[in-house]
Amino acid sequence: MAIFTSIVAPTDLSDGSASAVHVAAAIARDWGASLCVIHIYAVPERVYGVYPMLSSFGSSLPLQEAADAALEDWTSRLELYLKPDLMTRAGAVAETILDEVATRNADLVVIGTHVHHLPSPIIGSTAQKIIRASPVPVLTVRPETAGRARASRASGRRPPMESS
Repeated sequence: MAIFTSIVAPTDLSDGSASAVHVAAAIARDWGASLCVIHIYAVPERVYGVYPMLSSFGSSLPLQEAADAALEDWTSRLELYLKPDLMTRAGAVAETILDEVATRNADLVVIGTHVHHLPSPIIGSTAQKIIRASPVPVLTVRPETAGRARASRASGRRPPMESS
């Protein structure tokens, strides 16, 4: 019986997200799970404030097409182990990701972190919101994981598991 059957990997199209998507793809491959890579983009509020009638057009705006193209281009450069489902949505980032987790009945969220070292390390606000509100386990991945994952893939080895 597979532990993971559906994985959601949110991305902001950054290097940190690339690390997380690589890890998510490896887990999906190992468990035979589906992988959804989702990018949430914001529609500028000032557009809706000036032209409220545009809010009814939602995803038909050219912004949706630009987000789709950006996600397709970004994932194609990652050379993943498998072909993920790609999805773009407009909305509040954490809430939209959690909606997709529920819609897909996902078992796992894999998200990149932007670690800020103040007196103590903290992770980004989106990752924190998802960790706090997710009904399923959330795996956070640091940006520096990408180099190790790529090296392991090139050598045919799986990336080693590490504790944080």
